[in-house]
Amino acid sequence: MKAKIIASGLFWLAGLCCALPAAAEPVASRKETPVRVVSTLYEDFAWQAVFAIPAPGTTIADQSRAVLEKYFDSDLASLFVQDAQCRNRTNGVCKLDFDPIFASQDPSASDLTLTPSSVSKVAVEFAYSSNREKIRLLYTLKQTAQGWRITDIQYANMGNSSLRKILQSKSH
Repeated sequence: MKAKIIASGLFWLAGLCCALPAAAEPVASRKETPVRVVSTLYEDFAWQAVFAIPAPGTTIADQSRAVLEKYFDSDLASLFVQDAQCRNRTNGVCKLDFDPIFASQDPSASDLTLTPSSVSKVAVEFAYSSNREKIRLLYTLKQTAQGWRITDIQYANMGNSSLRKILQSKSH
């Protein structure tokens, strides 16, 4: 049974990588667009939704500033780093208690789509594999000296809260 689940998970991951364009190309060699930045984020971190137990330090929230700044603007990357430092200092949850690219503590996704909704916004929609609940995230990006970078993620299924607001909150 476990082998069947892992095999179907690997099949899903392979399908996601094929569905998201140019997975093998380095980011710098591709024509960067908002959709490409969000697509690359999922290409690089979608495996979390397939495997049951991610290794510590491997989710997007646990990455170094250098890795975060490949996807996020420097302000949002700083907020991620501050939250990671808080988690390390307190040995517990600080402001972010879910995976920000899956809007869940237990990442899973099927039927993931990315759709530009304006010049600087990308809608990501998918269903949780366990209960088929439809999830919608709205990524806002801006053009920086380094290219397009994510400035916020809005969570439609979480009362339209946003990643930036969560990370800027006064708690902890």
